[in-house]
Amino acid sequence: YGIGTVAWPQSKPFFSEATAAFFLLLCFAVQCGDCLKGKHFLLAGFALGMALLTRVDSVVAFPALGLFALLRAFETGMRRGADTRTALLRIVAFALPVILALVFIAGYNHFRFGSFTATGYEDQEEGIAFETPILVGLYGQLFSAGKGLFVYSPVLILLFWALPRFVRKFPLQSLILLGVVAGYLVVMSKWRNWAGGWCWGPRHIFQVNCFLIVPLGVLFQKTHSQRHSDTQE
Repeated sequence: YGIGTVAWPQSKPFFSEATAAFFLLLCFAVQCGDCLKGKHFLLAGFALGMALLTRVDSVVAFPALGLFALLRAFETGMRRGADTRTALLRIVAFALPVILALVFIAGYNHFRFGSFTATGYEDQEEGIAFETPILVGLYGQLFSAGKGLFVYSPVLILLFWALPRFVRKFPLQSLILLGVVAGYLVVMSKWRNWAGGWCWGPRHIFQVNCFLIVPLGVLFQKTHSQRHSDTQE
């Protein structure tokens, strides 16, 4: 991730995508644990809230990460024999920091711009417009010479080998991971300024790099037969 993707140059300027990516990945990683407790859901919600405070466009990751919290709350709660109330409390623990972050954003927007929903983009020449043809935006974000994800993060080409194995091994995590990536790709490819101006690589979908790196881990895992062979040796 550090030297094989666009994370290297994006760690240098003042853009906030790298910080938002950290909090989004933290939200995802915390929920992947086996022994989840209420404090873990609180931490995951705090991470997502911080991502929203860092960049409001982190909201596109909320449906997938929120669904992950919902499913994990009931899965881990019921597995330990807890009742529905425990699972609901875990969901509340996740949602509370996120709600507080959204309330703060709305209040700050009203303080700055006189409207709870104003973002500041309304005063820019480009405004808020999602008018790029989706296929044009997707091609530009993924494959174009100037902004293509696979051009500026070449290590992600390994996804074509790693992803099928990762999906078989971790189906739920794969669903959530791909949901976050799809949210960014669809929304940002429709954005009028999808290219992100003068910057190194596809800045508006920078956050997907860390999520797409995760499946590559299966390429470094030994199979059961390999471990058995190593043990015998």
